[in-house]
Amino acid sequence: MVTRSVRAGHGVLEWLGDPARPWLHFAHATGMCAEVYARLLDPLAREFNIVASDARGHGRSTLPADPAAMTSWRVYQDDLAALLATYDAPAWLLAGHSMGASVSIELAARRPELATAVVLVEPAFVPFDGVAPWQDGGIANPLAEQAARRRDRFASVDEARAQWHGRGVFRGWDDADLDAYLAGGLRPDGDGVMLACAPAWEAATFAAVTSAVEAAVRAWQGPLALLHGTRFSTVSQADADTVAALGGAVTRVDGASHFLPLEHPDAVRAAIRAAAAGTVAAAHR
Repeated sequence: MVTRSVRAGHGVLEWLGDPARPWLHFAHATGMCAEVYARLLDPLAREFNIVASDARGHGRSTLPADPAAMTSWRVYQDDLAALLATYDAPAWLLAGHSMGASVSIELAARRPELATAVVLVEPAFVPFDGVAPWQDGGIANPLAEQAARRRDRFASVDEARAQWHGRGVFRGWDDADLDAYLAGGLRPDGDGVMLACAPAWEAATFAAVTSAVEAAVRAWQGPLALLHGTRFSTVSQADADTVAALGGAVTRVDGASHFLPLEHPDAVRAAIRAAAAGTVAAAHR
């Protein structure tokens, strides 16, 4: 059974049982929250001890989120390491979606003693061949501009639901997944509700997108799996091929969009199980 609490400043969903089971952490995408992935993770609860957490500035996190201080996703890595240290777990299978995937691989590369394997689902990052132009300021970031303009307050959850249902990033979402986002991604605000992830914080996070994923993939010496879609994907075929050449187990899910974890949860669960069972070959670099 899943429990909900706040731990080390993070909102957490926990499915905890026999401590001898493998330990799995799942990290969410920018602007999302742990609740969105509950339906994905719940079927794994008899096989793993699972923690899904709300990153700083998201969901039920109580950590300070000053947009002016958001200059790098390193803060998310440090926060995750601090959270994991509060559990009596020998090491973790680190999995995540979008920003959460990139944070997971970069933390594993920095702190390999924390991780047994890494599963990346549609990681968000500066494309490998775009790192130099990005660092020179030569690539625009429309996602940051769009996030800054998001409406952040609604009279009720029902109004927010009506505003988002079938639109924008929520187009094609199952109603249960949208309701999960509403439950975790909104906070009471006077007589209404507001986004838990403030538009300014979401915009600052997009603006600080990591350019170090390729370096992290090269540095990480353990099992690595990458899943990516073919519609509005953050992963180009060239970058997927690079990950495969570096020893990662790459799965392309035809027809999947950036929200692959919600559209094809069975594929994600299969990758997690394979990584835990050791059937994802360790990378050879």
